[in-house]
Amino acid sequence: MKIALTIIALLSVKIAAFAGVDLGSPSSYTPYERYMAPVRNVMNTLGNSEKPSMEQVKALMHQGRSFRYHMANPYTPAAPEETARQRQGDCKDKALWLCDQLRAY
Repeated sequence: MKIALTIIALLSVKIAAFAGVDLGSPSSYTPYERYMAPVRNVMNTLGNSEKPSMEQVKALMHQGRSFRYHMANPYTPAAPEETARQRQGDCKDKALWLCDQLRAY
């Protein structure tokens, strides 16, 4: 009986510890929210009804690949204007620049 009570107590502690872990419940705030301003600025301007042609996309991707790789901040992407002006950026900088360019079409 003593062993059974010990096992029940250990399982209770384990379950209680597990209950404190968020396993994907919706949240309006994440730790990365403070880094998302440049992304929100660009994404809020998207939504044109026209879509760029594949040739336009290829040209933009070619231009983006010519930018030098440089990571200034591991979390916050640079503004697309800054990436274009400096002709450099990391993956998130270049991706945001490409989204910004595509909204012009």
